[in-house]
Amino acid sequence: MLKISTKSQYGLRAIVYLATSKEKINPLRAISKKEGISFDYLEKILSKLEKTGLVKAKKGVLGGYFLAKTPKKIKIAEILKA
Repeated sequence: MLKISTKSQYGLRAIVYLATSKEKINPLRAISKKEGISFDYLEKILSKLEKTGLVKAKKGVLGGYFLAKTPKKIKIAEILKA
């Protein structure tokens, strides 16, 4: 049985949330609340995913996160590696 860390599970959940969201840009608070993940913890995870080029962040009042490429081009291994 494959064991996946909590951080990896949350990263996968965040990517799936962004991939299935009807919104173009999703505020961190909304993702945190919907997925039941600590805001601070999720912020660190998404920051790491941003550094690897899987997600992008838009700063400001109407800011948030969005996928850097189409969901079809993102591999699970990339998320787990990040």
